[in-house]
Amino acid sequence: MKILPRDSFTIYTSKPEQEVRDLLDKNISYEKYNFLRKANVDDTYFSGYIVDGFFDVKRRIQYRNPFLPQIRGVIKPMGSGSTIKVEMEIQGLIIVFMSLWICGAASGAIATTISLFTQPDPSFAVLFVWLMPLAGYAMAYGGFSYERNVNKEFLLTLVDGQID
Repeated sequence: MKILPRDSFTIYTSKPEQEVRDLLDKNISYEKYNFLRKANVDDTYFSGYIVDGFFDVKRRIQYRNPFLPQIRGVIKPMGSGSTIKVEMEIQGLIIVFMSLWICGAASGAIATTISLFTQPDPSFAVLFVWLMPLAGYAMAYGGFSYERNVNKEFLLTLVDGQID
């Protein structure tokens, strides 16, 4: 089981490398900001960049999801087609924040569990504090997994590819 929400896979396609680059390039735009939020200036699917077969993008969404995967990949020729090695992971700052939050919630849960053994009349209802760190982990993993699946499907459809 993976501790951190991340995924890596390779897409195989019969399309040549340059065609895959062009397809991705048409669906990537640079982020532009206004004072309060990102401005949507076009209808591209990703924001980020692609340079010499390497891309670093995020899906453009109209809602907030801090667990949106950062997608990095490399396009390489293979025979008459090409391969795309893709890695998806949560941004580093979000990982740091969630690690601190889960560790804090787990510390509280451990302290509360220890207090069960020191109380003359323990209440096992305090074991519900374990739901906080578990819910934090599930929230991070669930938010990431949903977005990962959406992005993976889009990439496969875009390049008409398949995963080994």
